[in-house]
Amino acid sequence: MSSSLLSALLIEAPVNRHFAQLHRDPQALTEAVTLYLETGLRRGNGVVVIATPSHTERLLASLRHSGLDPSQVLKSGQLELHDAELVLCKFMRNDMPDWDDFRKALSAVFERVRAFGRGTTRAYGEMVNVLWQEGKQEAAIRLEEYWNELARLYPFSLFCSYMLDPNHPHSYDGLEAICRTHSDIIDSVEDLERARRYSEDSLQ
Repeated sequence: MSSSLLSALLIEAPVNRHFAQLHRDPQALTEAVTLYLETGLRRGNGVVVIATPSHTERLLASLRHSGLDPSQVLKSGQLELHDAELVLCKFMRNDMPDWDDFRKALSAVFERVRAFGRGTTRAYGEMVNVLWQEGKQEAAIRLEEYWNELARLYPFSLFCSYMLDPNHPHSYDGLEAICRTHSDIIDSVEDLERARRYSEDSLQ
């Protein structure tokens, strides 16, 4: 993926683009997500983060380091933070996501954030990765399909992530199906580095 295209995804976050980063380096993921979130917050976009608590803390620290005050955008309603496992509990039934419960849970979130932000809402989600790491590949794929259905109802961009463990070959099973559910796949640390350099002027 070219640095200009990757920067367009992370910075411009085109409406209804659903992309995923396949990563082996948590820090590289944090840097990419921070760029995506920071740009949206500075532009006044509504932002939704559905991640593990530990990664949410790293993202908040990274945003603070970039000069943003997360407490302000949380208080204003422009930013919402959700625990990935707790949100999963709202719609998982017999180890598979239920569409009606998923739509109900996520629609409420997007309705709130849309009211406090302007432009395209940006969402970052790790629920699929939680399922993937638990060996529930079919559920993760179904959930990606549900995200695509939800995009028909709300104008948002979605950034997903998958942790790939080279020591566990089975973590790569089903990736072809995952790729089919996304508009774009990010899988190169070098591309991310070029994109960060390319985009510096956009954040100044």
